[in-house]
Amino acid sequence: MADLEHWYEEWFDSPYYHCLYQHRDEDEAVAFLDKLLPHLKPSKGSTFLDMACGRGRHASYIGQLGYRVHGIDLSPNNIEFARNCGMENATFGVLDMRGINQLDRFDYILNLHTSFGYFEKDSQNVAVLNAVKACLKKGGTFVLDYLNPNWVINHLIPVETKTVNGMVFQIKRECHSDYVVKVVEVMDNGKCHRFREYVKLYSLDVLKTMIEQARLMVVEVFGDYELKPYNPEYSQRIILIAKLKNDD
Repeated sequence: MADLEHWYEEWFDSPYYHCLYQHRDEDEAVAFLDKLLPHLKPSKGSTFLDMACGRGRHASYIGQLGYRVHGIDLSPNNIEFARNCGMENATFGVLDMRGINQLDRFDYILNLHTSFGYFEKDSQNVAVLNAVKACLKKGGTFVLDYLNPNWVINHLIPVETKTVNGMVFQIKRECHSDYVVKVVEVMDNGKCHRFREYVKLYSLDVLKTMIEQARLMVVEVFGDYELKPYNPEYSQRIILIAKLKNDD
């Protein structure tokens, strides 16, 4: 797949991406965090890193609750939007999540809404986890919210058409080798714009192995945003909670 590398730089920074997914609103983010944060029980003054933060909908709410949060994203448009919202206790920066160098700074690192598995080589996805390990304080917590490959494969919608704000989006999906591939064609004012999205399909066992290779220890696994138990066939999500070992 020659066009796999760097697809995310164009697609995630495109206004069409945000138009298509505008239904992913703040209420959805708040509902999940209202389940997750009481479970994590962060102490007052805890610091959070939101990796691949998008426009900052999760980081915004975490900051409103009084925690210090830093959001990073590869999209300059996303970060500009987040900064312009004037979020209390929240800062933002344009950064590839493989390149974080703020060592031992954060109590919690969040990677939410399938912001993992973007890179062609497994070593590059592992580099994300190594960055997590380097940035967590001793005893810190990492939360990875990822898709469940079994559910995706069994519920794949091959072709879908949506009209949003007068623009027609045709979305084609297929599983190709160990990826789920999405091709998005947008008709806007008579012009067709074409984008691709790739996410690597990692099983729970493989994710656990990768996380443990980064010297993190998986302590809990959930299957949805209600934090219900994970079922390999029926759960829509794989939500992993891992801890940085105190002896590291």
